[in-house]
Amino acid sequence: MKDKARIMVVDDSVYMRELIEDILLEDGYEVMQAADGAEMLEKIEKFAPQVVFMDVVMPNQNGIEITSSLKAKYPDLKIVICSAHNNLAIQKKALESGADMFLPKPFDANKIEKIVKGFTAK
Repeated sequence: MKDKARIMVVDDSVYMRELIEDILLEDGYEVMQAADGAEMLEKIEKFAPQVVFMDVVMPNQNGIEITSSLKAKYPDLKIVICSAHNNLAIQKKALESGADMFLPKPFDANKIEKIVKGFTAK
């Protein structure tokens, strides 16, 4: 039996974390949530996700700042930066920091599913 892909959702909004988690659990993925970058860093090594969905605006450190250090330590990790601030400058900063994709909010379940399938297909 194939192992389930592990996905981490990092967002200070409980609603957004639950929304993405519900979509992914329905598709059979293992999901772990974190409310901010500090909590994510505490959990990431043990959980070892293949994909991280991360908000830009969070307490302490924003998702773009965290992305470059994550990519340095985990180069194979796929990072999707999510933001309601959908402008070209934010998208450019996200991708330059090492994010694999920028996903504007709001988004639908099909988009989340396609992204994860694309990143986890072997």
